[in-house]
Amino acid sequence: MRTFKIGSTYLYPLADVKWRMARNFTQKLCPYTIEGRNLIYQKLKSNIVTELQELQKLTHETMTLEFGDNRLSKYSMQHGKCRITGQFLKAEDIHCHHIVPKYLGGTDRFDNLVIIHKWLHKLIHAVEPQMIEKYKRPFNLTGKQIERVNYYREKCNLTSI
Repeated sequence: MRTFKIGSTYLYPLADVKWRMARNFTQKLCPYTIEGRNLIYQKLKSNIVTELQELQKLTHETMTLEFGDNRLSKYSMQHGKCRITGQFLKAEDIHCHHIVPKYLGGTDRFDNLVIIHKWLHKLIHAVEPQMIEKYKRPFNLTGKQIERVNYYREKCNLTSI
């Protein structure tokens, strides 16, 4: 940004001045208190809260505590939407996919998880051409969506579709 000095006064061109609206922040917003959690849940859409409650019930014995917590957090962060299609997913339709699979050294960390539709998860791991077509057909995937599927397939050491 270029400034001009006239006497002892500095002038700044208005075109270069940028500003942002200061967002209100309350220190009461905290996941460790009852009041703070209530504020967090009020900001979530009611359908997401309902689906989060359903998702908490859908567990299995091999699921780690870290994976369970991160799965709920990822669903909330993605606003209940599939990472590939952008469609809202009900709890029974989701799959929390490991971007780098555990058998290839992946972990249950938050940044290694993504929420996708359960059939798209099968598409990502499908090897046979007829199975790929079976799971691809119902979604009418666009070019960008197929790129995302191929990204996750590459992380699993599978070929692109």
